[in-house]
Amino acid sequence: MEHKLDYKKTFILGFGFFAISITWSVYNAFMPLLLGNYLKSAALIGFIMTIDNYLALFIQPAVGFYSDKINTKFGRRMPFIMVGMPLAAVFMFLIPQTKSL
Repeated sequence: MEHKLDYKKTFILGFGFFAISITWSVYNAFMPLLLGNYLKSAALIGFIMTIDNYLALFIQPAVGFYSDKINTKFGRRMPFIMVGMPLAAVFMFLIPQTKSL
């Protein structure tokens, strides 16, 4: 059996990874600057910048476990993406709009 490479799916997957990489790069570059407006402690800023990585150790497996248990007409993962992506975009836009920590 010959395997045919699906370029459209490969491009979509690659574009998604590209978007995530750009988002994290912008977040990691500008978030310490924004936090510097409210906090003077570099250690506290560093802690805030790394806490999301620690939370991901618990949140991602929990969501993965939960999504394995559900089945919708959109699939198992797509409902989380359909809700999570717009929320993430809105909150990323709101980060620089804040007036206080």
